[in-house]
Amino acid sequence: MQHTTLKDITQTKWLTKQKPVQFARQNYFFILFSAAVLMFVSGCSSLGYNNVPPIKIPEIVNLSKQGVSPQQIIEKIKNAGMVYRLNAKQVESLHKQGVSNEVINYMQQVYRNVIKNQQQLEDDDQWINEDGWWYGGSYYGWPDEWLTYYYD
Repeated sequence: MQHTTLKDITQTKWLTKQKPVQFARQNYFFILFSAAVLMFVSGCSSLGYNNVPPIKIPEIVNLSKQGVSPQQIIEKIKNAGMVYRLNAKQVESLHKQGVSNEVINYMQQVYRNVIKNQQQLEDDDQWINEDGWWYGGSYYGWPDEWLTYYYD
């Protein structure tokens, strides 16, 4: 029977001083990386980015055709922080497709409120054009202060 001495134990590879230092270094970089990711993610929410997906015009039309109440559609728009830039032809098209006056009026009122308080939003460079519809709001990176008057 062979006896293990304290010297034998301390000289084994898994107890050498290099291993704990390497382990600590790996943990240090993991912690730094994790902290950076958390700061980035939390930064996005404070920059006005919204995790709620946008509610786009085709979805509003579909919800209207399915008989969803105007109040429920408006609530979805509010929750998504959406702003729509509609022209007269688009308003007429929404009417013809069954979107209620209440929803259309709400969409137009939000646009007027936002433009009144953030006049730089009259320029196209702050809006996203998808399939001929102009979208804006928190999902598209607008700062929260641009939407301060959203609910007026």
